Amino acid sequence: MKIVIVGDGKVGSTLAEQLSREGHDITIVDHSPDPLQQTTEALDILCIEGNGATYETQIEAGVDSADLLIAVTASDELNLLCCLVAKKIGAKHTIARVRNPEYAGELSLISDDLGLSLSVNPELICATEMARTLRTPSAIKTDTFFGGKVELLKFQLPADSPLAGRTLMELPGITRAKVLICAVERGEQEIHIPSGSFRLQAGDRISFVASYAGAQQFFRQMKLAAGRVRSAMLIGGGRIAFYLARQLLETGLDVKIIESNFARCEALSQLLPKATILHGDGTNEAFLRESGVEQVDAFASLTGMDEVIDRFAPDMILVHGDTSTTFAGALSAFYHKVKIGHVEAGLRTYDKYSPYPEEMNRQLVTRLADLYFCPTENNRANLARESVTEGEIVDAIHRVPGARSLDGVKRRTRAGMGRCQAGFCSPRVMEILARE
Repeated sequence: MKIVIVGDGKVGSTLAEQLSREGHDITIVDHSPDPLQQTTEALDILCIEGNGATYETQIEAGVDSADLLIAVTASDELNLLCCLVAKKIGAKHTIARVRNPEYAGELSLISDDLGLSLSVNPELICATEMARTLRTPSAIKTDTFFGGKVELLKFQLPADSPLAGRTLMELPGITRAKVLICAVERGEQEIHIPSGSFRLQAGDRISFVASYAGAQQFFRQMKLAAGRVRSAMLIGGGRIAFYLARQLLETGLDVKIIESNFARCEALSQLLPKATILHGDGTNEAFLRESGVEQVDAFASLTGMDEVIDRFAPDMILVHGDTSTTFAGALSAFYHKVKIGHVEAGLRTYDKYSPYPEEMNRQLVTRLADLYFCPTENNRANLARESVTEGEIVDAIHRVPGARSLDGVKRRTRAGMGRCQAGFCSPRVMEILARE
């Protein structure tokens, strides 16, 4: 198939890699040259720089003869416009990523008018999978069909279950739940499509089909039910948290959401009136205890770093220090192909357990970063030993005694250049200030 992908972010580049591996003819379009350069170096595909919603760019990309256009930019509106233009100029099928909850209901009304073959909401899909896990904690895996009315579930049979050692034809006498056992995995190599005389054994991984109510009844009667989840706490109030909270509330769970942005808390309280919305820092242990984290049955961390990057499309993300949040921010930027600047880089003990986990956070961020802001010459030397080049190291002021402003730094620098050379200022900063 000839496939054109608009948007060379995390999703777009992953799609390009997988579809190219499958032998499809892939063209990827993005308005920014940096991610395209990385994709060109990694994959043998055509990359075009430009606005993927314009007629000229789509013609250059060959959309008029494409079997499929996939629009996965950071903007829902741009994705829909890309699909509309593509359909008008001859693309056979179009797929748009649409993530805004406000558009969910309207898409079914206008899909035909937009020429949209399919809309995909990754956050909604992720939230739905998480909700299934929380609703049925006893299952190893859950899939749904017919709009969620039928479920295919897999579980492992414990030794104390009434089913252990029984044949399938004995099942109606053991439980009234309407279930259909369709496959049994035994050991590492055996897979059985069982008949009525098939005898189940402890440790079997059993796949069965049932309605949601039937599955719950079956788990209870067979003594397979894990502790039922009645309450959940979500850290972060982004799209995934909203979708997940809405689904959990519909099934009768108590939901608490902790969000650090007060304006977002107010919006969530209106969108989810049955949920408890708490304004605070979800990484603060004392606040979590006060919020009742020890009393909830389920906990999910859903902070929205990806959403922030998609929304603002930064050229660089600065991460500071050596906390786990620093490493998580750098990793998220790396996945989005955004350049990373590490402030206070180069601090080392070279003992991965001291301090723990800060030392490994420092070293891992160094591997991901593109620019390094070093406060001391020792830090610079540490990075040089790790093959970081001089061109990647940015000089930074470490400490200038008595200077409380940039003017103070300048005065202090002019008054005592020797003291700056001794380590209070990096040479590059000293040189710049000396010219002022």
